[in-house]
Amino acid sequence: MSQPTQHVVETILNELVDHLKAGNPQAAAERAREALEKVPDEPNILRIFGTALMQLGDLQDAEIALTLSTRAAPDVAIGHEQRGIVLAAQGKLDAALEAFREALRLDPLNIQIQSSIEQIFTAIEESSAQSTTPSSPITPPLSDDSAEQSQELMARVVGLLKDKDFDQAETLLNGILVEQPDNIDALTLSATMARQRRDLTQTELLLRKVLALQPTSPMANSNLAALLSEEDQFEEANSLYIKAIDLDPENSQWACNLGQCYLKQGNEEQALQTFQKVLKLDPTNIVALINCGDINKTLGNQDVAIEAYRQGIAHHPSVGEFYWSLSEIKTLKFNDEDINEMERQLEGELPEESAISFCFALGKAYEAQKNFDKAFRYLKRGNDNKRELVRYDPQETEDLANRIVETFTREFFDVRKGWGYQDRSPIFILGLPRSGSTLVEQILVSHTQVEGTRELANIPQTAQKIGHSKDNTLKYPAKLEALDADVFRQFGQAYISETTHLRSGLPHFTDKMPNNFFHIGLIHLILPNATIIDARRHPLDTCFSTWKQMFAKGQTFSYSLSDIGHYYRQYMRIMTHWDDVLPGKVLHVQYEDVVTDAETQARRMLAHCDLDWEEAVLRFYETERAVRTASSEQVRQPIYTGAKDFWKNYEPHLGELIEALGPVLDDMPEHLTRPT
Repeated sequence: MSQPTQHVVETILNELVDHLKAGNPQAAAERAREALEKVPDEPNILRIFGTALMQLGDLQDAEIALTLSTRAAPDVAIGHEQRGIVLAAQGKLDAALEAFREALRLDPLNIQIQSSIEQIFTAIEESSAQSTTPSSPITPPLSDDSAEQSQELMARVVGLLKDKDFDQAETLLNGILVEQPDNIDALTLSATMARQRRDLTQTELLLRKVLALQPTSPMANSNLAALLSEEDQFEEANSLYIKAIDLDPENSQWACNLGQCYLKQGNEEQALQTFQKVLKLDPTNIVALINCGDINKTLGNQDVAIEAYRQGIAHHPSVGEFYWSLSEIKTLKFNDEDINEMERQLEGELPEESAISFCFALGKAYEAQKNFDKAFRYLKRGNDNKRELVRYDPQETEDLANRIVETFTREFFDVRKGWGYQDRSPIFILGLPRSGSTLVEQILVSHTQVEGTRELANIPQTAQKIGHSKDNTLKYPAKLEALDADVFRQFGQAYISETTHLRSGLPHFTDKMPNNFFHIGLIHLILPNATIIDARRHPLDTCFSTWKQMFAKGQTFSYSLSDIGHYYRQYMRIMTHWDDVLPGKVLHVQYEDVVTDAETQARRMLAHCDLDWEEAVLRFYETERAVRTASSEQVRQPIYTGAKDFWKNYEPHLGELIEALGPVLDDMPEHLTRPT
């Protein structure tokens, strides 16, 4: 028997919806049952079948249908929500809570789901108050003198976690909490597990309970503060960290945590003061020494940064990160003693990340000596080792590019014209790392109407919320097709709201997240009046400079020359597509043109941003601000031309990259240098 076409399935779904709207769940159930004989795994029909059965009072069969629906389409929030409703109606409160949590993870803006979760918690609390004996305990109840037994179970939990048997560990934890709901260790571990699976709502509830039970515990205050900082709830996070410090002033961990929180808020000065206080308590603290160096480098205090890194080396000579950080300061050149010490350290037993840092630092050291062959060998060793530690699949990038081209058509945007949040303040500067975007940003923020923020993760996180997940049956960006105008407006408004704490109130601000080039379609949908600038540089300079850079996090494509070349091709393909479907939306700025004729390119950029001309943008190197990229020193001096065609020094070693870039090199602007 042939399967019904998609058109036939859609017709059936329309019939089922019409039956439910007409108040006839019996007809809907019968029609769904008939359709499921031909398409037994069709998730939407299963979901509506379950809804109809629920309305008819057949809760058990409704649960089965909705469970099958969520298995067939695990990424559809409404399926989990409906399943939660039917589970709650049967009194299966714990299972209902999990279903609603999954629905909220998939649809984080859904107020109704949030309300359902609150109602379930209330019902669970009332049930616990009415009965001390659970109807279906997860594990056999513990005896009255259960302290020793509880400790044994907690030890088993820790063992299971080490073995990565998370399901059994959670089962044991739940069993402990049934009998001992105020068990601090069990609550804390449960919160840790909830956080690992990104159930932040449950994590917060558990941590708040721990803090209520132990209000004077520095760890309890710090744990909740860390979660709130992750969710950008900085005011309460700061106060909790400060409380932890007040409770345990001799422990430098709490101040380090507060310093990291200040950094996330973009408050470098406050963070620096905090880390300096840590060093008064513990002059050898690695976290504080690294951060004091990094912050001073960001603020342009290079000599102070060098001193902090040198102190770190004196106390911790085998920590390669100090040498790598020093190598990022362009005004410093390693002497022979430094180089010999780094090579000596590499001969010993080192943690993998530390050894990789030494390799990258030695690459920079020999490059400064113009010993490019030896520099390349160390850089390749570091990159090869780093590549083994990161997860990156080039095919996933290509698949995403395919979905972008398939989803974002001119017709797609025509239907949604005028949607989104009508705010004109964001200026997105995107492209690839090491493409001249910092110079572009520094020129723009030298204008009196523009302020800089940093590489903001908000847009990628929004895409992830919408459904960018490897296991989803319907992936981003295809999921956008099902969202209505109000959702896009909410996402745009949320972006503006979430970035407010980074701004001082100027009319425009920059977001320099390079990987936002994937999400130009999403940006246009949620913030249609935002300005977008694509910073470009010679493909070989961009790709090789990226390969030489060890990133603090992300950019996992950057540790293989073939991966980088493939990634660059996808970038060019996607940018060409945006030009086709959103003509004029993106301004392309070539780095080589900026360093050759800064005024012409600055005028182009300001015109694209609808800003009046100001001479100050040509004196961008005089603008005082924190710059958080590897180009932080270069933008504090007049136009720097030393990076142009730097790849030619390594050309004999770049065959793999040149081959991976392929036709991209043929399509470059004529005035850019081609490989021989």
